[in-house]
Amino acid sequence: MLTFDDGKRSNATEVAPELERLGVPAAFFIVASSIDCKTPLWFDRQRALRKKLGDALAPDLQLNTLKRLPYAVLVSRLERACLQYGVEADLNDDHVGLMTWEQVRGLHQRGFSIGAHGFTHAILTREPKIAALESIEKSIAKVREVTGAPCSSFAFPNGNYTPELARHAVRCGAKMVMTTEPIWAGEGSALWRLPRLQFFAMDSPGKIKLKIAVAASGLVLNNPDGSGKAYQAINRRGRQSGHTPIATQFANLSSKPDHKPTFE
Repeated sequence: MLTFDDGKRSNATEVAPELERLGVPAAFFIVASSIDCKTPLWFDRQRALRKKLGDALAPDLQLNTLKRLPYAVLVSRLERACLQYGVEADLNDDHVGLMTWEQVRGLHQRGFSIGAHGFTHAILTREPKIAALESIEKSIAKVREVTGAPCSSFAFPNGNYTPELARHAVRCGAKMVMTTEPIWAGEGSALWRLPRLQFFAMDSPGKIKLKIAVAASGLVLNNPDGSGKAYQAINRRGRQSGHTPIATQFANLSSKPDHKPTFE
């Protein structure tokens, strides 16, 4: 299964036509507040700064540093830096600019799945609980409104999640959530939480093959975003608690909407 995050314009202009030519289905996860928006996503601004400044990029503008910040602080810091250095991400680039709602509806009408990827691209584990829950709820509701169909999936920005946030996505209508746990999905996988391998434009064919091969081992490696360690900790706590596995609790939740499972 192929998935594409963020809602970049190239999803509609390049990716979808090629997938149709090949007869390959896919899911597109969109950042609801960014569709039809003339403001680039925060990490494209960071990339533009890095491209101009190179080794002179300040430590507080490094990607891994920014990912630890609450969204409002992160955005404010990047806006100030872009003004200071006269830098902006190129929205004319289809790999930077965002789709329109018309393009999103078009993908849905052509048979592609449209999922939610947060109302903003905030890393939800860095946000206050109420803000994180609201981002999930509003993004799922917006996709449902625009497509006129249920929004059955939610992909966590940056892959970072907690069981509580995942449970909330299910209650908002998602039948499954997407993480970036870098392993293969198999017979033992929880259908409510599907792992994904991350591939980037700069990945060579050899690196892609290596990622796929390592994922087949079932080992959870450390992702650059730090989520690998989080997945290991969640799985370890589940084994040590002796309680019902999270996957089983979510299966119960799907069949019993009023059931409120608890997580350790």
